[in-house]
Amino acid sequence: MMVACEQKNEEAAALLMEATKNAGALDVQDDYFHQSALHIASQWGLESAVAKLLSLGADAALKNCGSKTALDVAGVYCEAKKEEVEAVFAKHYAQVDITDQNKNRLVLVFSRLGVASRLPAVLLAGADLKHTDEVCL
Repeated sequence: MMVACEQKNEEAAALLMEATKNAGALDVQDDYFHQSALHIASQWGLESAVAKLLSLGADAALKNCGSKTALDVAGVYCEAKKEEVEAVFAKHYAQVDITDQNKNRLVLVFSRLGVASRLPAVLLAGADLKHTDEVCL
């Protein structure tokens, strides 16, 4: 599936996603750059692949060797698709459960993506507004 994303073949990637999930390999990261299929699809601006991976439960918090998440690298290789991919992430994050583990990061993500409707909930959960992360904002 990662190869299909690298080759920008969304159709092949989509056909492999369910089987990859069933094999427990949806979040496998490559040995060199520690990129997941979600990272690769996001970099290339493959918005439908990003949406499907997120809907299947791909871990959007995984970081590559440069400490970047898939959102951080959105559109790196296809700047014209950056906004569309970020919109897919915004839709995903608008539905994410707020937990103790993610509440601080979600303040940054919600602010970056304009998901203002979720900011009160993350603040109510006790997010630390002094928190910073290695994300590219």
